[in-house]
Amino acid sequence: MATQSLALADAILKDLYVGPIVEQLNQKTYLLDQLQRDHDHVDHTGRRAVVPVHKNRNRGRGSTGDAGTLPNAGRQDWADAIIPLRYHYAGIELTDVAIEATKSNEGAFIAVMEAESQGVAQDLKKDINRQAFGSGDGLLATITGTPNGTSLTFDSVQYIKPGDTIDVLVKSTGATTNGVVGTLVTNVVASTLTVTVGTATAGAIGTTYGAYVSGNRNNEMDGLRNITGQSRTLHSIDSSATGNSYWDSAAVVAAGSTIVGEASYEQIADLVGGVGNGEVEVFLTSRGMKRRLADTYQSQKRFTDAQAVNVH
Repeated sequence: MATQSLALADAILKDLYVGPIVEQLNQKTYLLDQLQRDHDHVDHTGRRAVVPVHKNRNRGRGSTGDAGTLPNAGRQDWADAIIPLRYHYAGIELTDVAIEATKSNEGAFIAVMEAESQGVAQDLKKDINRQAFGSGDGLLATITGTPNGTSLTFDSVQYIKPGDTIDVLVKSTGATTNGVVGTLVTNVVASTLTVTVGTATAGAIGTTYGAYVSGNRNNEMDGLRNITGQSRTLHSIDSSATGNSYWDSAAVVAAGSTIVGEASYEQIADLVGGVGNGEVEVFLTSRGMKRRLADTYQSQKRFTDAQAVNVH
């Protein structure tokens, strides 16, 4: 007797496709959403923007009695902050056949033209969000271990994904030397911070080398890590030069075993309010820093009613 089975009936079974498409990617752009565009005030054209910065008060002051000696004259002081204009691009390519085959609901869950055009806009927003938090030079990660063929170890792989084309260059100069230019990332292992690339480096490399989106070194916009730094050049002004300490950001050092707790945030807010031109509106940290702050609250929890644990 011949017994029918699921395997034997496979030819008449249907595939059930359940839509809509399920998103598996983190599309948040928190920092970018906090920034306000002011295109009505400034319409940048030309090769660079020059912003005059008021950097010093009139220091020619003094107190004296009647007919006393007047203080020497002082003056206001300004500097030019020169901002190079940066342009951001992304490319898509589709065949006519793919466009035609996916233009109706019967043929596909979504038209590829719509998916690619909307998707690349979101992808570019994610990259601009990265740049807005970046160091201005385009550095994605720094080499930490000795390369093994096409396997590279970095201090972070947050911004490196399979399909990226990257350059591995000397961070201080941008020279290739023993690095590699335009190599394709084929695999990323987050647990070991290792990245597999298509082309092996030319020789020994170490922590003096970093990874960049191919061609992006020093072509990205200045980000928060550069803007809030100290002893650096930002918009052509070197804050480490004599008399330029006004260009340094406010900073609270928390190194070694120092716990970054509530007091650290209070101190930095007070410093910004004391020397800046405004108050702190947002604290932007890593998830680890946020978790560390939350840990300091654990010993202080006091639940007095059922609603006390509803934390927003």
